[in-house]
Amino acid sequence: FATCAGRLSAVMEYQWMFDGEASERTKDQRAAVLELVSAVMEPDQGHDVLSWRLAGKQAQYVLLTRGTFNENPDDAAWAMSQAERFAAECTGFLLS
Repeated sequence: FATCAGRLSAVMEYQWMFDGEASERTKDQRAAVLELVSAVMEPDQGHDVLSWRLAGKQAQYVLLTRGTFNENPDDAAWAMSQAERFAAECTGFLLS
């Protein structure tokens, strides 16, 4: 859940630049994932959870940047496809 919270943070920030309306939906999804993180996190896991969140955010950010600013259209399409797949995996377990 922590990795997903990080990934959704990156998606939300990306959407602030390119799709502000979608960022509100992602913000809500991220909040739901953060509630799951809080529910399952052990009291002494704060450092690990933060590390997992940051790693997930960085990985998603790299894919989104690669997909948006890449001069190779095939590689850009692959990166965006991966970014979308990872984000969908993170929201797929949420109740709508």
